[in-house]
Amino acid sequence: MPHIFDFSNCMEEVHTVTVNPRGWRGPLVIEYGLAQNSKYDTQTSIVWRIKGTTHTFSIYERKINVLSNGIYKDHFEEVLTNFRDDYLSWFRDPMYKDVKWKYDYQKQYGDLIIPESGDNKSQNQ
Repeated sequence: MPHIFDFSNCMEEVHTVTVNPRGWRGPLVIEYGLAQNSKYDTQTSIVWRIKGTTHTFSIYERKINVLSNGIYKDHFEEVLTNFRDDYLSWFRDPMYKDVKWKYDYQKQYGDLIIPESGDNKSQNQ
């Protein structure tokens, strides 16, 4: 289900980076910042979203720095590529036929994600 974070709660200014993940119409601008994602969470996170959308992805700051060596763009592209695969599977898999939350994602990402029929090669790479 979509997670929404108020970016005005970031601990520092919000940054942007342009990415071109496989299977997306791009380039996409990512907004990201450092935040305490939950009042119960003691670790800081990098919260991020595609500019113009509200769903927020998050990852612990320490973890993203280990995984990406501080190059967040690579992490964002990998996550969006995997998210796209999940998104498309929700509309194929009968198990998800009655779930309402997938349509929340469709409203935000439906125009940005390249359908599977055009997926042999990304149109933005």
